[in-house]
Amino acid sequence: MSVFNETTSEDAWTLSRLEEMLRDTPALVHGRKGRPGNEGELQNIMHDYLRACFPDFRLNPPISGTLKNFKPDCGIASVGAAIEFKIVHTKEQVACAFSGVAEDTAGYKGSKDWSHFYAVMYQAEPFMLESHL
Repeated sequence: MSVFNETTSEDAWTLSRLEEMLRDTPALVHGRKGRPGNEGELQNIMHDYLRACFPDFRLNPPISGTLKNFKPDCGIASVGAAIEFKIVHTKEQVACAFSGVAEDTAGYKGSKDWSHFYAVMYQAEPFMLESHL
C-alpha cells in the first residue's frame, strides 16, 4: 500500500518562503551588526528571523533515528522542515561541514514528522560558489 501526501498550496507557499529566507541568509546576516564568529551566533541570528516569520518555529526538534536521536538546529513544524546551519571560515572547512550535514540528514531519513531537510552553509568570506556544493 502506498500513501501519498499532497502538498497544499499553503504548505507550498510556506516551503517556498522558507527556502527564500535560507538562500538569503548572507544578506540577512549582513543586515545585523557584526559578523557571526561561530555556528551558535549564526543560528541565533537566523532563529530570530525564522521565529518572526513562522509561528510554528521549533528549536532543536527531536528526530528519532534507528541508532540514535538527532536534533537539527531548528525546524518549521507545519511543513516538517528541519534545518541545519553550518559556518565555514576557510575553503578547507567546507568538506568537514558537508560531511557533518550528510551524516545528520542521513539520520533524519524515515521520520514521519520531518520530511524536508535543509542545510545552510554560511561562508565567512565568499570563497566558494554555491553551485559548486
